[in-house]
Amino acid sequence: MGLGTKPFERGLHDLGNGGYAWLQPDGGWGWSNAGLIVDGDESLIVDTLFGREDPLGKWITVNGIKYKVVGTYSYNGSENEMRNIYIPISTAQMAYGGGNRVHQIMFTTGDASVEESQIMAGQVRDILSERHVFDREDPRAINVDNNVERYEMVTKLFAGIRGFLWLVGIGTIVAGIVGVGNIMLIVVKDRTREI
Repeated sequence: MGLGTKPFERGLHDLGNGGYAWLQPDGGWGWSNAGLIVDGDESLIVDTLFGREDPLGKWITVNGIKYKVVGTYSYNGSENEMRNIYIPISTAQMAYGGGNRVHQIMFTTGDASVEESQIMAGQVRDILSERHVFDREDPRAINVDNNVERYEMVTKLFAGIRGFLWLVGIGTIVAGIVGVGNIMLIVVKDRTREI
């Protein structure tokens, strides 16, 4: 019997074939509609914050601090990314005692080349050094980790490995040809002496 034929009420529900689901509907665990599905040795917690309800204007509590949902986003990347909640940096600094320190800024560069991403990183470094009065070239003041550069380095590494494997493969084929040629030469010489 599937879950779709059961009423959506609190408790343990038999799904058949040794599968069970514990349902906690209607905001029983905060705003969340959550459920635990168990099948043999495996279990899965299903948790949707607002279900099919529009979350805009609703309130959520994180570490005892209430936040109002003012917008939503969708992301085509990993499923884990959709589980994140974003808040403005100024709100996070005020709520969690961060003062005016920012530990990390991340941004995407789209399809930018390495050169274009380096220009972008330089522009960010220029703006921050001007606003926060530090030497642009001081590596202790700001660290820029450019993943486009890292991606190009890894791509070149794999291209080098691929080239090396081609070289080994071609060398193996040439060695095989020489070996078979030598064996054929020896066999032909032996046969020629017999004639």
